[in-house]
Amino acid sequence: MSNYSKDGKNFDLAYAKEEGKAEGEKAGIMKSKLETAKNMLKKKFNIKDISEITGLTSSEIESIKL
Repeated sequence: MSNYSKDGKNFDLAYAKEEGKAEGEKAGIMKSKLETAKNMLKKKFNIKDISEITGLTSSEIESIKL
């Protein structure tokens, strides 16, 4: 691992990269769920079914409709 000191604090570059990667993966998963929900809304699925299938909350789904 790459450790270095910046302003007197240890910073682990490998850890930061992993955190960034994890955040990017979460964002990609959310984007995919929202796209799925959007397509389901176009097909006239009800919000309860969309929520059960995608795992999104009803308020997240409602925000797509606006």
